[in-house]
Amino acid sequence: TQGIQAPAVVFQSIGGGGGLGGNTSTSSATTLPKDSKAKTSLSFGSSAGGEAGSGGDGGVITTDLSGQLVTRRSGSDALVVQSIGGGGGHGGNSTISNSLEQSSGSGSLPVVLSFGGGGGRGGDGGTVIFDSAEGLALDTTGHNSQGLSLQSIGGGGGRGGNVSSFGSNSSKTDINLGASVAIGASGGGGGDGGAVSIGQQRRATSLLIRTRGRQAPGLLVQSIGGGGGSGSNTSSGTSAGSITGSFGLGGSGGSGGKGNSVQVIADLNVSTTGTSSAGALLQSIGGGGGQAGHVKSDVTADASAIKSNFSLGLSAAVGGNGGGGGGGGAVNATLSGQISTAADLSAALSLQSIGGGGGDAGEVVSGASAKDGKTNASLGFALGGKGGNGGNGAAVSLSQPI
Repeated sequence: TQGIQAPAVVFQSIGGGGGLGGNTSTSSATTLPKDSKAKTSLSFGSSAGGEAGSGGDGGVITTDLSGQLVTRRSGSDALVVQSIGGGGGHGGNSTISNSLEQSSGSGSLPVVLSFGGGGGRGGDGGTVIFDSAEGLALDTTGHNSQGLSLQSIGGGGGRGGNVSSFGSNSSKTDINLGASVAIGASGGGGGDGGAVSIGQQRRATSLLIRTRGRQAPGLLVQSIGGGGGSGSNTSSGTSAGSITGSFGLGGSGGSGGKGNSVQVIADLNVSTTGTSSAGALLQSIGGGGGQAGHVKSDVTADASAIKSNFSLGLSAAVGGNGGGGGGGGAVNATLSGQISTAADLSAALSLQSIGGGGGDAGEVVSGASAKDGKTNASLGFALGGKGGNGGNGAAVSLSQPI
């Protein structure tokens, strides 16, 4: 090919992305007239975001290609083979507010509940198998133009839907209460990368690869797990006169997908001349864990309007956990031939199995206040979540044919 961003041959199987969960928003206000004979009143509201759809899987790709492929301009890879899982959809957001006002009576209580929608899981990358019965020659001249790229990539997990819940009670009843609960949802897990292989045990694949531009690796073989989605951010709050309570629970991050096995059995003749142009890079990489959502809970107990003997504010916020990183898969290579690079930042041969990093726990804030009663008390409680564990790397081996 002669044009810019004009790869010679591309094979792809790509799963579709998951759909978004539906957002929900609810608002209600209840006011009882002054001549109401009600002694007590209860106002209740709830809202829940929709669950997101999962991403579709990438399919199996099997190629047996011989001959010669040449590109001359930038952004023009010689041969790309990819199976990619679709990303998970984002969970639906949930927002609710509820207020209650009663002129007189013995008691009043507004209650609000809100739940976030969970993020969808990422689709898996499919198996990628490459062979060349009679050998293959690949030649690129432009920058950012790879020789041969084989990849199986899991889709990223969707984030959990954000949650907001708030209630208020401005009634002048003898006992004036309020309660708010907000529950976050987890992010979706990342999809797994599929197995990627070149050659067969009985016959090595012959590859002649030349690249001349910057950031133009000769051979790239990767299985990569998708990253986990972030957990819901959560906010809960309420205000009342006598006793008010709020609870917020943050969403946990999704787990990272794992990298699968990478196997290369080949007779290589690879050369690169540009900077940041590795000769051959073989990797299995686990996806990073998703970050847990932030949490905030806040309450105010204000007895000034009802002349209560006491006021009590209680607030609790609990953080979600960060998602665990996915493990890297085994990387095995049986190679003959030669690999040369001529510029800086260009390793000749790299074999790596890398576990994904664990996700961070989210920030947690809890606040409570009480005032203007004869006796006032407030308690705020905050508990942070755990950070996710990192994924393990797997065995890596390099040998020559017997």
